[in-house]
Order: sequence, then structure tokens, then C-alpha cells
Amino acid sequence: MVVAPVPLGPDLHWDLDRLAAALADARLFVFCNPVNPTGIVHGHEELSALAELLDGTSTIVISDEAYSGLDYTGRPFTSAVSVDGLRERTVYCQTFSKSYAMTGWRVGYLWGPPPLIQAAARVHNTFNGSVNTFIQDAALVAVESCADDVARMRAAYEELGEIMRRELASIPGLTLSTPEGAFYQFPRYDLALPSVDVVAALRAHGVAVRPGSEFGARGEGHLRLSYAAGPRSIVEGVRRLAHGLAALR
Repeated sequence: MVVAPVPLGPDLHWDLDRLAAALADARLFVFCNPVNPTGIVHGHEELSALAELLDGTSTIVISDEAYSGLDYTGRPFTSAVSVDGLRERTVYCQTFSKSYAMTGWRVGYLWGPPPLIQAAARVHNTFNGSVNTFIQDAALVAVESCADDVARMRAAYEELGEIMRRELASIPGLTLSTPEGAFYQFPRYDLALPSVDVVAALRAHGVAVRPGSEFGARGEGHLRLSYAAGPRSIVEGVRRLAHGLAALR
């Protein structure tokens, strides 16, 4: 198996020309939507373009939609399985970790072509036991009665994202992204240093972020920041980030 990462466009959405070239003879295409680490949401137009690129092929798609409940675009979220041309080839991956804040409970599900799901189930049976009863009970409650809680959480995350973006905008040398979903900011910095070195230096200033290079070679020069925190923590974290970056100049 040969893995072929596909560089994104300047707006962090798919570069369709590069994607078309990479999909030639591809056995499998994997993506998440909304995206970790960029916070981008691939909408109906992009997904339809993907379906056109795959028309007439046997390429399988894995769509990780863990953050689908955290979409701030104002448009209805488009799942890959709702798009003609993708539905029949897509393995849909979902978890209760993000939309229902059940991180660590390890409950989720797959949907897709029966032969693929059956094969995945055989692997699952080998590596994992059954989900325990209290987690199943909690998942049922989440599905049946927590829609309002998810909506409130989504609104809260959107506000926290605006706080982080406002604070980051005052730091020289950062080029900010425009998060459309999830809870990440993926700014580019202008220092001539690898992101792992920048992250190590920032840790000494009491702030923990992730190096963009962890997410592929084209992530170099970026930092992944999470705004899954309270307003005060975000403001203080960005203050420490600013001091750490200034010390590196």
C-alpha cells in the first residue's frame, strides 16, 4: 500500500486538481469532515465534485464525520452518505465522543457496504470487547433526548472560536484560518523553525499546542490550537503563545 497525501488549497479546502491526480487508480480515499486539524467543513459542492472524480471507479471512501454536530457554516451539514455517487462506496464513521461530549467512553459506529462492514466487524471482534451497559444506556439517552444540549454546545464552541480568533489576530506573524466546524484553529507562523521546535519552545512558556507537521508534510509551519476550553483559559493561553513566539524572534 502506498499512501499519497494530497496538499490542500490556500483556503485549506481541497485542491480539486491535485485531488483528481491523486485519485487516479486509488483504492481508498480517507478524509474527515469537519476537519481535524483545520476546522474546515467540506460542503455539498465539494462532496459532489469528489463524487464526479470517482465516477466509474471502484475507489472506496472512508468519511470520518466525528465533528458533524459542530458545524458553524449556517448551512445544513452534508454527509458523504447523502451524496449520490458517494453513498454506495462510503464507509461512514461516527463517534459519540465529540457531539455528545463522551470522549473516552469509546462508543461509535460504522455504516457502509455490507461486505466492508462485515470485515470490519471481524477485526473489531478480535481487538475489542462489547460496549458495557452503562455506556450503551448513555448513548441511547444522547440520541433520544440531547439535541438541545448539542445545539447549545455548538453555539458555545462557535463563541469560543471567535474569542480565540480575536485574540490571535493581535499576534504579529500569524496567518489565521477561518474555522467552519470542530474546535480547532490552524494558524501559519512566519518563523524559520520546524513546528516541533516551536511547540517545544512554547511549552516552556506554559502553553501546549500541536505541531502542524504531525498532520502531514504540508502542515509544517502551522500550529494546531484547540478552543475546547473556557474563555479565560483561551485568553491566557493566547497571551502565553504571543510571549513564546515573541521570544523566538
